[in-house]
Formats: sequence, C-alpha cells, structure tokens
Amino acid sequence: MYPEDAIKLWNVETGAELATLPAPTGGIQLLAFSPDGNALAAVSTVFPEEYWLYLWHAPSLAEIAAAEREEAARDMPRQK
Repeated sequence: MYPEDAIKLWNVETGAELATLPAPTGGIQLLAFSPDGNALAAVSTVFPEEYWLYLWHAPSLAEIAAAEREEAARDMPRQK
C-alpha cells in the first residue's frame, strides 16, 4: 500500500510510475486533470468547513497555486 500522504501518477499504457506528489493535509477528496491534460487539481478537507484547492502544471508537476476556500465551503450543499 502507498502512504496516504502521497499522490501517485502512473503512465496508464505502460504501468510505469511517473511521479509522487505530496498530498495536502487532510487527504485528497477530489483529484482531476484538466480536459487538455495540462493541469492537475486536488481538493482537500482540513476541517468540515475548510477546503483547499491545489493546482499543478501537469507536464512539469510544478505547483501553480494553493488556495483556501473556507467561505465557499460554507455555502456548499451538505450530503445527508
């Protein structure tokens, strides 16, 4: 098993591991590539109403941004 504090990326055709990114505090709730494959986005939850968004430039794996979205999280509908 892989540690929960890592995001692992693989080549789906060869199965080769490409990279390991540190997972944000609180773990990953959502992970997605942009349609053009140039960006990777992750959302983590630190507290029930504190969400963080992380963006990486996918080809270089350089971090583009990290932003807290506490205000937006308060307005999101809750699952029951």
